[in-house]
Amino acid sequence: QTADDIDDLSDSMEKASKKTDKLTDNLDELKNETKKTGDGFTVFKGVLADLVSNGINFCINGVRNLIGEAISASDSLAKFEQTMNFAGFDDKAIKEASDKVKEYADKTVYDLNTISNTTAQLAANGIKDYVGLTQAAGNLNAVAGGNADTFNSVAMALSQTAGAGKLTTENWNQLANSIPGASGKLMEALKEAGAYT
Repeated sequence: QTADDIDDLSDSMEKASKKTDKLTDNLDELKNETKKTGDGFTVFKGVLADLVSNGINFCINGVRNLIGEAISASDSLAKFEQTMNFAGFDDKAIKEASDKVKEYADKTVYDLNTISNTTAQLAANGIKDYVGLTQAAGNLNAVAGGNADTFNSVAMALSQTAGAGKLTTENWNQLANSIPGASGKLMEALKEAGAYT
């Protein structure tokens, strides 16, 4: 979504919110009027008015949360594209990577900001399959019993390793502590690659 689309959606939500506030005021008036008569049916109408009012507020808050998430996603992708552009990637490569990053974040429990930031850092540090490596780390984290929180640590260790050009003890410990179930498999892979003895 573009910034204009988000602005239009935000304006529409603001108008809807004002109409909802007016409806809520009307329902409150109805509730107050019905309480004056004091019979059972009137109390029922008052309860009904409360339910309707709460339901509308719940819907409005839900849509507001969605708008906030859309703005955050838009910001994450814009930051990703700027980083990739600064690192010297062409528009086609940036578009392809952006689509893959968004698709992966949508399919997993990982947030778009973490996925896009990790991918961009790997790309900027000269890692060839920067999208594939980010996704492989996410998949390894998932099958080894990790979650969205542990992936943040994995992603940080991955980015730091790419930046340093080598796997330090500190980064290894960070990986092993984040997803202990994967440490044995990682050692095997490093041995096979001749990078660990």
